[in-house]
Amino acid sequence: MPPAIQGVGSFGGFQFELEDQSGGTVEDLASATGVVLMQASQSPKLVGAYTGFAADYPQLLLTANRERAKQLNVSLTDISARSTRPPL
Repeated sequence: MPPAIQGVGSFGGFQFELEDQSGGTVEDLASATGVVLMQASQSPKLVGAYTGFAADYPQLLLTANRERAKQLNVSLTDISARSTRPPL
């Protein structure tokens, strides 16, 4: 058994982020992610490789109207908290 990786231990793992710097589509990134996961699953040294990324998961950009929120006595903290919750 090889020695534990310092900071990770015998059980645990690591995390990395795959970043598209080419300006490709989200679908291209999803395809590249699939290739990386497929190759990772073929290695006996890596177990349980997965991603939380999904190209078909809706992503929205919200812009709060600060003046209107102030008029309605709605705090920006409330707006921010509600916009970051995952969908039910």
